Amino acid sequence: MTDDSLRPAAEALYLALKDDPFYAALEAVADHPDGPREAMLRYYLASMAEAERFGLLSLAPGKARGAAIWWLPQPPAIRHEKAVAQQAALQAAIGSRGRALYNRICAFMSDAGADLTAQGDWYLSILGLHPDDQGQGLGRALIEPMIARADAEGAATYLETFVPRNHAFYRRLGYREAGAFTEPETDSRYSLMRRPAGG
Repeated sequence: MTDDSLRPAAEALYLALKDDPFYAALEAVADHPDGPREAMLRYYLASMAEAERFGLLSLAPGKARGAAIWWLPQPPAIRHEKAVAQQAALQAAIGSRGRALYNRICAFMSDAGADLTAQGDWYLSILGLHPDDQGQGLGRALIEPMIARADAEGAATYLETFVPRNHAFYRRLGYREAGAFTEPETDSRYSLMRRPAGG
């Protein structure tokens, strides 16, 4: 899909996640000629393009605006290709400071969760709906097909959230908190939640 066709979803993700400590921290240091908001929109566009290439991208159903981005287990060569492409995309979207901060936060989170996840797990990296489209069951409709697909393949899924009010939503889908940590760059608490195959 093109940037133009994905831009409504990127704008929805921006509005849905702009107060999340992770994304707020990136926006605070993002460097783009058209300003930090545009930097973050380009970040979400790049994330969706990467998901189409290396993972799974689900767009909100009907006329709703939003997206879910999933990363699936990949062989080493594909992981390397993804990492190289991701770093280039981050540099173009949010600049050197944004890319460096992203890498530090993600390195901490990866290390913190290493013993709580398995190599074959699917990772729900980003989920967001436009605020006007929330509270209507659309978030569930957005990710349930991918959860069902993971179940069919015998894969557990996991996610990380900095927002405590999200816990109830994910618990209804079968996720349970596997660990909680304070991320040092944002000085914010987040939870890793995991769902075994089959719920």
